[in-house]
Amino acid sequence: MKFKYICGEIIVFVLTCVFLKRSNEQSINSTVRLVTYNTGLTPRVGQYNVRRDTVGTAIKNLKADVVCLQEVWFSKDIERILKTVGTAYQFSYSELHRKVSQLEPVPWTSAPCMSTEFLTSFLPCIETKCRHTKGSVDYLTCAREKCEMLQKLEQECITCLILSGVTEVAHSCVDNIRNRFNIPGVLLLSSRPLKHVRITRFVQNKKLFIPRAYISAEVEGVGTVACTHTSADLSYSYFEDLKYASWEEQNLDEARVLLQSQKHVHRAVIMGDLNGGPTVPEFRVSSDFDAAYNYITSRGYMSSYVVLPGVCTWCRYNPLSKASKNIVLDHILTKNLNVIGTRRVLDDFHEEKDFPLSDHFGIELVLQTT
Repeated sequence: MKFKYICGEIIVFVLTCVFLKRSNEQSINSTVRLVTYNTGLTPRVGQYNVRRDTVGTAIKNLKADVVCLQEVWFSKDIERILKTVGTAYQFSYSELHRKVSQLEPVPWTSAPCMSTEFLTSFLPCIETKCRHTKGSVDYLTCAREKCEMLQKLEQECITCLILSGVTEVAHSCVDNIRNRFNIPGVLLLSSRPLKHVRITRFVQNKKLFIPRAYISAEVEGVGTVACTHTSADLSYSYFEDLKYASWEEQNLDEARVLLQSQKHVHRAVIMGDLNGGPTVPEFRVSSDFDAAYNYITSRGYMSSYVVLPGVCTWCRYNPLSKASKNIVLDHILTKNLNVIGTRRVLDDFHEEKDFPLSDHFGIELVLQTT
């Protein structure tokens, strides 16, 4: 009887240890960290060649669960980030992915503008007819009207030209061997399984100068997440051939599309650079394109970051941004989720340098899931 009693005590002890182990694991996994970050990985943003080698390490060190990155335009930068983060974010997706965690192979002869049409027709045209134009808008208008830019070039070449800048066209879009262009620039990373993943452009089947899109995915333990980068205030006349009269009108319509895509979802997240935000007087943050932000928050989505820290993510004191005012452009908006913490991240200046990792700062949100 004593032997049976001792055996019974041992069994109870073992079961208790198993229960406590599982309880501790559940406790550890009861929070989820979300991060959004505009990397600014384009030659248009200063110190690109230095910053691109360190972004992946910074993302890995955050130890987040889900990360929405914007402005990761080139396949080489995606590859570099994925290699650096390794198994910390084993699930990934972008427009250049064949499926979750699997990038499409890039041929060695590939570059955004490596085409006969570009080299023999378009490039000589802009050199002859547009070289004396003043400013980006005039140059763009000339390229579209006199050199048939939208008709002659592929979408990835068009967007590469716009986002690389005139002085970097050859290096970024032509000579950039074995490098494809990630047209919307968004990249979703996750340590948790992703289901029903897809990328959707806001405007379908039409060439644009800067197409915008969102990645939608069901994230285990969170809900439906939309990772996006919506239209920016480009500070000059609206030039896309669309129904909108301004960049702000396009930005607002993209917010409507995002909400429509999550219409029947109970737990939802919209995260990314929304290129607009509200006034936060106590931190001298100005509003910009706040119609879209107000539209989303008036329909059941909460902006814990604006309510709590509320400091700028696009800031005058960031030497890479060239910002004229402090704005919260980057957001993680949640619906029916329990937010227990939020902060600004990736705002330290580069080691031994006088600049940070990007022209934006990032945002982290912590959710309680159990």
